[in-house]
Amino acid sequence: MNGGYFDDNEKEYIITDMFPRRKWLNYLWNDTSVCACDQFGFGTSWSVINGKRREIEGGTRNLTLHGGEKLVYIKDVETGEYYAANRNYENLPFEKFECRVGLGYQKVISEYKGMRAEFTTLVPVSGNVVQFNVKIAETGEKMRRLKLYFYAQPKTENGGHEAYAQADYDKTLNGIYYDTTGYKLETEYIKTYFAADRAADSYAVTKNAFKGLYNDYAHPAGVENEKLCSKGSTFEEAYAGAFGYDIELNVGEEIEITFACGFAKTYEECVTAAKKFANAAEFARQLRLQKEKNGQSIGVFLADSPDKYVNSVANIWLKRQLSLGKDWGRLYGRGFRDVMQDTSAFVSLDPALARKRIPEILKHQYEDGNPIRMFEPDYTAPYNDSAAWIPATVLAYLYETGDLSVLEEKIPYLNGDSYENAYAPSGFLPYRGTEEEYTVFDHVKRAMDYLYSSRGKRGLILFRHGDWNDSMNGVGLQGKGESVWLTLATIKAYNSSFIYNVDAIDRAINENKQVSFQYFDYDEKHQKVYRKGGSRYVVNPAFMVWDKDNYYLLGFSNGHKDIVTYRLDKMEKVEVEQTEREAHTEYDLFNTEEYRKQVFSMFGGDSQSVTLQFTANILSDMYDRFGDDIRIRELGEGIYSVDVTVQVSKTFFAWVTGTQGKVKIISPKAVADEFRAFVSKIKEAY
Repeated sequence: MNGGYFDDNEKEYIITDMFPRRKWLNYLWNDTSVCACDQFGFGTSWSVINGKRREIEGGTRNLTLHGGEKLVYIKDVETGEYYAANRNYENLPFEKFECRVGLGYQKVISEYKGMRAEFTTLVPVSGNVVQFNVKIAETGEKMRRLKLYFYAQPKTENGGHEAYAQADYDKTLNGIYYDTTGYKLETEYIKTYFAADRAADSYAVTKNAFKGLYNDYAHPAGVENEKLCSKGSTFEEAYAGAFGYDIELNVGEEIEITFACGFAKTYEECVTAAKKFANAAEFARQLRLQKEKNGQSIGVFLADSPDKYVNSVANIWLKRQLSLGKDWGRLYGRGFRDVMQDTSAFVSLDPALARKRIPEILKHQYEDGNPIRMFEPDYTAPYNDSAAWIPATVLAYLYETGDLSVLEEKIPYLNGDSYENAYAPSGFLPYRGTEEEYTVFDHVKRAMDYLYSSRGKRGLILFRHGDWNDSMNGVGLQGKGESVWLTLATIKAYNSSFIYNVDAIDRAINENKQVSFQYFDYDEKHQKVYRKGGSRYVVNPAFMVWDKDNYYLLGFSNGHKDIVTYRLDKMEKVEVEQTEREAHTEYDLFNTEEYRKQVFSMFGGDSQSVTLQFTANILSDMYDRFGDDIRIRELGEGIYSVDVTVQVSKTFFAWVTGTQGKVKIISPKAVADEFRAFVSKIKEAY
């Protein structure tokens, strides 16, 4: 790629064009804090606590970053020459200038005139803090006397009243303490710290004290002077933090300084956090933890295509992107639809985290079933598509894990309905949940009920403020606009009636009742064909089990002792009957895991694509075994063929043999020959 390349071994993207036409934008985060930074490390950081945003440091973020300079200056004492090692304002002929973007960190590296500088930014795995690590190494052939400066812009929480805050160097912190005391401030987290693990030789606490009123960051007054002013300040509109260090480096020697910027409720808490995070050993530990945490999802599944670029994106960076979405939505706020859909995509990478996220998101669904458009901060324009993502995400989790317990977890709704709260005041507001809690299944059902009740005169789902296509926002403000896309999404969600089937069967088992339903197969055109002409089956349900991406009902037909099985996604109109289940001792004694092993053979072997030929009377079994998305070709006279990927093994051959000639292996020839040898050995035994 122009401007950079992937390093899959280090799991990094290396930016080599440090001055592109548009700034890069990278994100580092944990559950409560985010740092947005460009290729120089400039940007902004913030936390969200109890639904409210609290800035940590930096500038502003919209479509791009503005301000938020974080700068490492190196000044040669003998010559007086200085430069910003992570920015290169003067376009000096650096031998190396690049940014290495990793999983949870980023590092700017520069080399110039025998000096190597590394500036690494890291958000730890937990905590309302950002860590910075600066390494300076002498790579030339002489001893160096240097002045090193590090500059950032910590944020005070003064409620807009500059007189409420003051700042000065604090020896206990080894850094600057920003003290705020005021009346009716919006947060308890009013104390700020900017600390280091090395005592500074000089410091500055405001932007003007460091940069100078009429200077720029390429030529800051504090660096041009012999030392920083080392004075505290109060009643300031632009606090900052700068540390100056007098350094001597011998040939091949390196120094390392770790900084931390964060906030707390009290001075004592600031000291505790500063001592912990402004520490080189803790920085190294947090860097290792972030790499481990973000690397866990990489090996879950791996693409292996001829295109190395596709492999890098699919195996590392798309997973990283999904992780950001499921944690922080689109960053300006947690969009309900955004976090939901990214959670559904991420579920295979980290099912446990997806399980945690689903109830966290669902509590932002109004009582009428329609969720708020965005939370943290609240955005109350009444979009109508968020409800459609609820069954899709819950189903994705169920299909991946088979964990039915999620449907029974109880969580509140957001108070009121989406009509009375439409265009209500937005912003960082306290959560307003119902006192009573409801199951996840109830949340799914209310979402679908809301969508079906929110229809226009054509029977399509109303837009209201908007559907998923943001370019169509506003076409339904008069309550007339109808969305074709949202109607299709609703139908798809409803047709995935699996959740309703699970709920009905679960209720029947708990209440000791029979269930009834229609059951269907698919024909060669993938059209439904109802068994028994559409007449209802009546079954005594015993258990539900999960096997090979499908849920099955295990039960007993009336008057029979043999177990029967039905795929839940092929059952329609499942109802709980008033008749109690027939007595069977197996209800309490039955070992579902053992039965699953007996009923559902698990293939084992090398995966290969094979062409199978089969007869019409086994068509439904082919869909059951290989999935509903296979492409079946009709050859004529009741004969069909299909290409499927199977694990070639004795178990696969035993299944083919068990069809008694209804399935034939056509190709590849090697697999067909192996099957013939398998059959020959069976014949020899008899």
